[in-house]
Amino acid sequence: MKFLFATSPNEVERQIADMKVVFSNTESLNKFFHDHLQFVKGSNVSSVFFSKEG
Repeated sequence: MKFLFATSPNEVERQIADMKVVFSNTESLNKFFHDHLQFVKGSNVSSVFFSKEG
């Protein structure tokens, strides 16, 4: 399984930008990314996104 790992809000922002290129631009996905980024920024936690291989 491939995964992306980030340890800072800046890295999370970069990864979200990369994922937006690949995934459909939907309101619910944009809300998820926004909420996730706010959570990461607010709590200084690490973030992990796993990519699903088809």
